[in-house]
Amino acid sequence: MEAALNAVEELVDDLQYETEGLTVEEKKLQARLASISRSQLDEEQEIQKWPTQRTTSNNKSGRTAPRHQTTADSVERTANEALIDSKKSLALIRDLMTRENKVQELIGDMKTM
Repeated sequence: MEAALNAVEELVDDLQYETEGLTVEEKKLQARLASISRSQLDEEQEIQKWPTQRTTSNNKSGRTAPRHQTTADSVERTANEALIDSKKSLALIRDLMTRENKVQELIGDMKTM
């Protein structure tokens, strides 16, 4: 019985540790999402300026296109990194759920003793 309690305690500790890790990952994802949102907002504002920029000077368009491409590339990189982080978080959550199920199983076994 004591061994089972120790095993449950260890699993609970592991779950707490995993939960803390997930919290950190979630904060990272939120920061990246905020960064992507800011980039998209900046891009939208730039796009809204295009008609004005075109009418004032067609020469500027040749200089702004590379900047827009650079920004688009940056947004794409950030989105890909966020996707990778999301996949890692999903794997951690699945592992956490498996461990939680094991704890529930052990608790059920202890109740039947």
